[in-house]
Amino acid sequence: MDRHGVLTDATAIAFRMLFALAFLTLTGLAFAGAVHLDGIWRDQLGPNIARIVSPNFYRELDHSVDQVLTTRRLWWLSIGLLLTLWQVSSGVRALMTALDSIYEVKDRRPFRVRMALSVGLAALIIVALFLVAAALLLSTSQPSTPPIVRAGETILRFAFSAVLLLLLVTALLQFTTPEHVRVKWVTLGSSITIVIWLAASWIFGWYIANFAYRGYQQAFGVLSLLVVVMTYLYVAAVAFLIGAELDALLLTEVKRRGRR
Repeated sequence: MDRHGVLTDATAIAFRMLFALAFLTLTGLAFAGAVHLDGIWRDQLGPNIARIVSPNFYRELDHSVDQVLTTRRLWWLSIGLLLTLWQVSSGVRALMTALDSIYEVKDRRPFRVRMALSVGLAALIIVALFLVAAALLLSTSQPSTPPIVRAGETILRFAFSAVLLLLLVTALLQFTTPEHVRVKWVTLGSSITIVIWLAASWIFGWYIANFAYRGYQQAFGVLSLLVVVMTYLYVAAVAFLIGAELDALLLTEVKRRGRR
C-alpha cells in the first residue's frame, strides 16, 4: 500500500467525491420533487438534520432545498445533472489512476475510451446510489406495523443495498482496470469493501446521531460536519483500494503459480 501510494490516492478520490456528493444530493432532491416525493425532505431528512445543526443554519438550508424542489428543479435536472455526471466521472478517473498503480500496469487504452468509460461508470454510480437511497428512505411501514415486520423490512432494504453496492464495486473493478487485466465479477476484495462500507456507515451514523450533534450547534459546527463527512468518504475510498490491493495480490499469486 505504501509503495502504491494508496492513502494519497484515497485522499484525492475522497476530495473529488465530496464535491460530487453535494451535486448528487441536490440532483436527487430535484428528482424527488419532480416525482412528488417532497416528503423525503420534509418528513425524513429535514427533521433529522434539524436535530444536529443550529436553527439559523437549518432555516437557510430548508429555504435552499425548497428552491431545489420547486423553482430550481428544472435546472438541477438538466444542467445540474450534467455537472453531477462530470463530478462523479472525475472521481472515476482518479480511481483509474489509482488502480493502474495497484496492478502495476500501464493502461494503454486511448484517452477517449477512458473518458467514455468514466462517464458511463459515473452514470451507473448515480443510478445505483439513487436506488440505494430509495431503498433506505422509502418505506411502506406505518406506526401500527408490528416491530417484527418493520425489522424484516429493514433487513431486506439493507440486504438489497448491499447486493447493489457489491455489483457496483465489481463493475468498477471490471471496467476501470486496464483491459488486459481480467478481474472476476465477485471477488474477495470487493466483498471486504462492502463489509467495511456498511460497518463505517453504521458507525458514522451512530456517532452523528448520538455524540456529534452538540458540536454542530456551536461555532464552526458546519465545518466540523464537513470534516466528519470527509473522513467518512476517505474511509470508504481506503476500503475500496484495500480491496483492490488484495485482489491484485491474489491475481499475482495465481499467475506465479501458473508459471511453475
